[in-house]
Amino acid sequence: MHILVEEAPTSVIYTIPKRHFPRDDTPDCPSMSTFNFPHFATFNIEGGEELDPQGALTADPKYGIPAVSLYQIQDPKGEHDIHIRFWIDVWPYEDHSMRVFPLDPIRVRGTIQDSEDSSWQLMLLPHSGRMVLMVMNVGGKVGLQLVKCDRQTADVSLHEIDLPPVIDISAVHGLSLDDNRGVISVLDKHGMLYAIPFA
Repeated sequence: MHILVEEAPTSVIYTIPKRHFPRDDTPDCPSMSTFNFPHFATFNIEGGEELDPQGALTADPKYGIPAVSLYQIQDPKGEHDIHIRFWIDVWPYEDHSMRVFPLDPIRVRGTIQDSEDSSWQLMLLPHSGRMVLMVMNVGGKVGLQLVKCDRQTADVSLHEIDLPPVIDISAVHGLSLDDNRGVISVLDKHGMLYAIPFA
């Protein structure tokens, strides 16, 4: 288990090896255990004048990217960005456990748009953790942005998704992302569902 504690200006990773948890091969593991563990690593968060961690989103670790963290950044001019960091697994170590390291972050201009008729923001992480899909508002202009992470090359890239004129992205109610087939689904407030290939 990895515990990611984020508070500007640092991110701290704590790692608890699996031998401390009950599993099929450890039936005699006690129902409660107490232990101390040092933090594994501390990483600086670089940002503007104001930096607000938005939390970490977890993904299926089998794809090698178990978490993605987001920060809202305000620069000295008062402009906002979303700062996205992918965390990759690197292992084995002496104790045969996995360790998590951050890749270089990427910045996306603007703020994440709220859904038209609900309280949740229009942002999505597929179970693989390899992409983040967001409806971004940059000075009143709303667009669909996709951030992709290549686990093999440690490359992180930003892509703006071109939408047909019939889709009003500012009126979107929900998103879906199939990163195996390369299809984004967009549901608008009128109940229309659109499928958009992006691969």
